[in-house]
Amino acid sequence: MDRDSLKLDYLSKLHATLLETGKAVNRDILWCTSLSIVIIVLSSGLAVADSQITLVGLKLALPVWFVPFCAAWLLTFMYVHLWGLTNHDDRLLKTILRLYRELGLDDAGLQATEVSPLELPNLVTVIGSKQNLPLGRASLPLGALLASAIALLPPVAQVFLACRMLMTHGPKWWLILAFLFMLSFMIFFFVAFVHGMGRRDTTEPSVPGDA
Repeated sequence: MDRDSLKLDYLSKLHATLLETGKAVNRDILWCTSLSIVIIVLSSGLAVADSQITLVGLKLALPVWFVPFCAAWLLTFMYVHLWGLTNHDDRLLKTILRLYRELGLDDAGLQATEVSPLELPNLVTVIGSKQNLPLGRASLPLGALLASAIALLPPVAQVFLACRMLMTHGPKWWLILAFLFMLSFMIFFFVAFVHGMGRRDTTEPSVPGDA
């Protein structure tokens, strides 16, 4: 097998992985957004989760804060996972575009500066891209609004739950440590993601909305 054939075979595998990663990014966006809303609703008292579970035939009573607190931990790891997947998606796309250029392919799609036709659209890239949804000047602020909501809603939900629990149960040390860890973990990985994206080669198209 010659070098170009090897590249084409590798490109095929990379593109399949890119599409699967895009699907996972979409799932994580929906999970993070849904969990954030659930946490805010439960901690505000607008809804109450079932305070009993059945385990091996035994009914166990749970405190009302247990479900939102567990959801907060799940949200923390889903949020970190989202940025890791987004970074991976960006690396895959840039590798694919570089290999196509090395093969001598000259196509306008490879020069896309908003959304590459190779990637799977997500909530932000559909609304925030003029190519995917021609809304004119409205597409940019809508895309920025969605991206901001995806990035900020989970930390806001954590802070809201922390405030409600501390007001209800007092400044218990385990609550303070738990929420400090969750928020620090989320902020650290988000800042690392933004820093890593900013240091990437700007000559290669980025992945708006995934970032």
